[in-house]
Amino acid sequence: MSTAARGRRLAAGSVIAALVAGGAVGLTALPAAAAPAPAPTLDYFADTIPGLRAGSVFESVTFERFESLLNSDGTYAFLLGGPSDATTLATAAQIDQVAQQYGVDAIYTFDPLLDGESVDIRTFVTGVAGEAAGALYTRLVDGYLNKDATPEFGAGTDPYLFVYDGDRQVAGVEDRIVASLGGTEDTTSAATDGYRQKVASVFDAVAVNGQAKLDTQSQYEFFSTAVNSRHRAAYSTNLAAYGETIFTDADAEDFVLQSITYPELLDLLESDGEHTILFGGTWCHNTRAVIRDVNHKAAESGVQTVYVFDLRLDGWSGANAHIRDTNSSIAHLYGDLVQKHLPNLKTQYVLDGSAGQRVEYHPSGDTSAAKVAARKLQVPYLFDYDGSATAAPVTKNWIQDNGQAGFREYMTEWWWISDLQGPAKRPNQTDEQYAAGRATSLAFADEALAKLDEFFGLGVEPVATAPAAPSAPTVTAVGDAVTVSWAAPASDGGSPLTGYSVTLGSTTVAIAAGVTSHTFTGVAVGTHTASVTALNSVGSSPASATASVVVGGDQPGEGEPGGGEEGELPEAGEASVTVTGDLRPGGEIRVEGEGIDPESDAVRIELHSVPTVLGSTTAAADGTFALNATIPASVPAGGHAVVVFVDGVEVARTSVTLAASGLANTGVDPGLLIAGGVTALVLLGAGGLLMSRRRAASAS
Repeated sequence: MSTAARGRRLAAGSVIAALVAGGAVGLTALPAAAAPAPAPTLDYFADTIPGLRAGSVFESVTFERFESLLNSDGTYAFLLGGPSDATTLATAAQIDQVAQQYGVDAIYTFDPLLDGESVDIRTFVTGVAGEAAGALYTRLVDGYLNKDATPEFGAGTDPYLFVYDGDRQVAGVEDRIVASLGGTEDTTSAATDGYRQKVASVFDAVAVNGQAKLDTQSQYEFFSTAVNSRHRAAYSTNLAAYGETIFTDADAEDFVLQSITYPELLDLLESDGEHTILFGGTWCHNTRAVIRDVNHKAAESGVQTVYVFDLRLDGWSGANAHIRDTNSSIAHLYGDLVQKHLPNLKTQYVLDGSAGQRVEYHPSGDTSAAKVAARKLQVPYLFDYDGSATAAPVTKNWIQDNGQAGFREYMTEWWWISDLQGPAKRPNQTDEQYAAGRATSLAFADEALAKLDEFFGLGVEPVATAPAAPSAPTVTAVGDAVTVSWAAPASDGGSPLTGYSVTLGSTTVAIAAGVTSHTFTGVAVGTHTASVTALNSVGSSPASATASVVVGGDQPGEGEPGGGEEGELPEAGEASVTVTGDLRPGGEIRVEGEGIDPESDAVRIELHSVPTVLGSTTAAADGTFALNATIPASVPAGGHAVVVFVDGVEVARTSVTLAASGLANTGVDPGLLIAGGVTALVLLGAGGLLMSRRRAASAS
């Protein structure tokens, strides 16, 4: 792009920003595309020919591409036929097998049945003035295939496998068919060594050291030749103003456009996965205007293939061969396709508009049935398609959405896209009218490019939303301590999480983003429910599903919590706990204490913050207890607590610091740390840490 062009683009920036935002034309913003998942690769022949391997040597070509290959320099292998042809069905797997042995990369396969069923170019009437039935096939035979010393085509038993060299001559006479295999094959003879030897003889004609020397034509070579030649032919009188070249050699890298036939399109629309499809032809100046940018932006966004389908089945003529035309005898190929596969098609034309705004056709081509109408799209028409979304399989459109005013396809011109002068001022135009018209056309081209970026998710920051809801948490209770654990939500909404809100009963606490567990202490006896909410800079997620937990093994009776006087636990200040030993992960420790009711059940010792049971013991007659335990090696170094439970109720605790090295510390009240090996005694007074049933704090 020239400096002047870049300047013009920048000057138009505010205009385009308004257009893309939906200002004057009310555009509907498309959602930013996520990184695309690889779509399944179209393999039409493996899908339709039983027994043929995936990734065979066969590459389907349209009429236009077949003619392009016949007119190209080089030596190519061809197969005439398709899945509806008995010979192709019988021989394809054998031909593929032999071709692999000869190192053949591609056999270009042209099906004379343009729709894969009944529209046969050998008998089809194109409708072009002066052309008779079979004119398309006659063009191939007379122009290419029978330019040979021994013409073989057009007699009813044409060769179906052949090697072709458009430059080949023998004794000064054109002899383009290097080798061929004709006739018909039944299913019994095709699988024999004798048949495979016939196939081998075709490749032997161009083999060197057992490898067939054949040329290939890439998709880039086909598209660049067709697009550039047709553009130059149309605007040859002033290429400086209209542009001379659309595709350049630099475009060959990361080329993702792939031309497909009508049967391939049907196979694609009925396959799994989401695909990107472009309707348009190299004959169409509006398609040529944007096809290079479609390729670039698709490749940049990670789209592996953009399937290009030409509604003119021969790539050139109108009337009958153009299926998106009411006047075509095969308009049902378009109408049936729209009816079955594109029910949510969005178009500028409307069904109740003038006759030219719809395609009228006989369903299934049955001329005895009344005509019906289908929405008529205009090319280029770019969309994403997902056949599993049956009600709305067109999942994304590249189209201007004008709200109540309808839609408008992006039909622009190459010279506006590439910032060239374009048409000269008409004699009846003023300078102001010319400048205004040119500015409008340039702005529309800029909008088309901006919308392509949006379609492919390029240069568009995703719009952040609140996070998705976390899944239901896991809730466990140990005594009156309840631990709620959860996993991060499946989506952060496009903005990093800033934290969580964790609720147990009526108590809610805020938790840092990197933490996925929290322990509530002093939880009252009973059943409690827990939920988790994730937060980011946009807002809060929906709450997770709830999970419930039961705290305490029995229910309180009448009167004081705990159910009466008998079997009461020690009052605050009566119990104490000390910890000695090797205070580090994996270390051996001894936990001792006193002040426990001798009639109590087992004394359980845990290491917190994440509750980890160290062991259980019983109280002696004097209310003392002791336990030798090993700190799990998985426990991280740092601050923890050793907690004593009697009958499921915490009665004492002391803080400890686990050292990562040989240094170990115990801790008591804040500020008191004693080196490992020295006893830390904590007398739990009335204001201390003792939690009895009578005095438990609730979190219900």
